[in-house]
Amino acid sequence: MIIVKLDKIQEGEYQATSPACPACGVSKQLVLSGQEVFAYHQGYPTQEVLGRFDAETREKFITGFCGDHWEEAFYGRKVWN
Repeated sequence: MIIVKLDKIQEGEYQATSPACPACGVSKQLVLSGQEVFAYHQGYPTQEVLGRFDAETREKFITGFCGDHWEEAFYGRKVWN
């Protein structure tokens, strides 16, 4: 799991930024709790750190690919130029 930027919003809340999608350059930002940030720094699996988010969001923080571009990269389905 990769967080490229982590900013404290307020006590117990942090804004996490994903890697940019290699195809379109778009990043995703999430608000994480202090417990989730702690789990990330302890090396917990992505499923535990981002368990409350959907699979596409978790994947964004693993590979950087957004949903459409992930489909093409890993399944060969052409969805972008």
